[in-house]
Amino acid sequence: MPLALTFAKPSWQAAEALLLENYPEPEPKDNEVLIEFLAAPVNHLDLLVIAGGYPIKPKFQLNGNHVGGFDGVGRVLKCGKDVTKLTPSDLVIPKALGLGTWRTHATLIADDLIAIPPTLDVTFAAILKTCVLPAYLLLEDMKQLKPGDWIIQNAGLGAISQMISQLAHLRGVKVISVIRDRSPGKTWNTTADIVLNESELPNAEILKGKRIMLGLDSVFGQSGEKIASCLSAHATFVNYGQLSGGGLAASVNLTHQQVYWNRLTFRCFRGTEQVVLRTDSEIKDLYAWFTELFADGRLKSPKLNIVNWSGERDILATNIRAAIERQQSPVLGTEKTVFLYESATKSSQCRIPYVDLETAPEGVVATLKKMPMKRNIFYLLSHSPGLFPPIMGVYSAFFQKATRALPLLDWQLIVLRIASTLECEYEWNVNAPVAKVHGMSEEVMGAIKACRKITLDGDNTNNTSPFSKRQLVILKFVDEQLKTYTNEENTMAQLLGVLTYTELVEAVYVIGFYVMIARLIKAVGIDLDPEILGLEDMIKAGVN
Repeated sequence: MPLALTFAKPSWQAAEALLLENYPEPEPKDNEVLIEFLAAPVNHLDLLVIAGGYPIKPKFQLNGNHVGGFDGVGRVLKCGKDVTKLTPSDLVIPKALGLGTWRTHATLIADDLIAIPPTLDVTFAAILKTCVLPAYLLLEDMKQLKPGDWIIQNAGLGAISQMISQLAHLRGVKVISVIRDRSPGKTWNTTADIVLNESELPNAEILKGKRIMLGLDSVFGQSGEKIASCLSAHATFVNYGQLSGGGLAASVNLTHQQVYWNRLTFRCFRGTEQVVLRTDSEIKDLYAWFTELFADGRLKSPKLNIVNWSGERDILATNIRAAIERQQSPVLGTEKTVFLYESATKSSQCRIPYVDLETAPEGVVATLKKMPMKRNIFYLLSHSPGLFPPIMGVYSAFFQKATRALPLLDWQLIVLRIASTLECEYEWNVNAPVAKVHGMSEEVMGAIKACRKITLDGDNTNNTSPFSKRQLVILKFVDEQLKTYTNEENTMAQLLGVLTYTELVEAVYVIGFYVMIARLIKAVGIDLDPEILGLEDMIKAGVN
């Protein structure tokens, strides 16, 4: 039965005010979707809402009690008849505030949600809106920064600060993170270039000569004053929070030097005000980019305190209370809490079940057992017991030099281009290790994934391209096939200059086979494969 975390009236003692309640699973109206939440963070904003200190109130109630939680990630289970932009199995995060994410199931207006790409880590998806997006907007909108500039920020171990550090590095900007005073010599799990205690400001020797052009203050009060005192001339100071407390009467004292001689700019940041400057499409593209950065390892999630919503109710209530108390405590370096709902570990991304070896026909079982590794795609293809064995014969032939004339890296070039063009993450993840093990460079793989338009000039050379002449011609051939199912005369003339007739026909086989795989995945969905131990050795042994 669905479960929610609610509160009856405002209280600064959030852990004592919250109540676990069961409720019947709701049915979506015509313009709504039914979603199951997968994960939801406990943000400072959520605690402020419970205390009655935030102007936007929760929109949903159960038995007269407010449902907590402003951020999180869920999966669409069912759509009302008027919903066109979302489909079952889509991952979604709130676009509107106050939707009540501290519950396992909800019916929500579809337009109040925004779809995000599939991701292996739903806890990262749960903090996209309130951690990753604000970090990006602070860097993008508050000050024009150049490579070599420095940022200084307080609350340096906070989740947003850690996102800021990583995104700043992608711009060539360096980061100084300031933390409340700790023991000297201790190392911290942070990507900042420099970590300083507050007491070291503003006179730390290491700050001298640095072009510190942006100060980010989420604490206010004396901590904010120290940030301002470190800024270079013409820098910008931005306040985006008040972790120090103090209420409306709190202040930051400025000096005449800062205001007049250094000509500092002072700004406040409200994430909602910056978001409305962008279209829904632009915000969706940002979330897709963040997810891609995370998948590529260029963006890492901060360390989180995960509270699993499973097990006996009394134990769950105790764990939730302890996590909320910890979040509100003055203990240094407290990690952000994220609720991980039971659905996150049980639900499948696939709309149809995988074939069960226990009940599958003998021919299917025999074919599956011949596969050197377990891949979810095999357990979808095998729903056709008659076609599956011969189809897998074609698939296996691609891996063997004795049956495949097309060079291995040409084969993988085509497959990866299909996966990137058709946005089939699973197909990319399965084949990228094959290409990498057999010598395809990261630069070439990155250029394939970027899907930039291929042009063939007079002599087929491009000094700025990582691709060889042969690769450029093959990619042009593939791109035209995917777009129009035919090719320009010039493309074919150049292709026949680099491929034999046999290689050309096999290239078409490859396109047809892997487009079929991508179409099946896009139609029914698929779960990413679990980690395969010894994958690199398997690839070396099984592909030639």
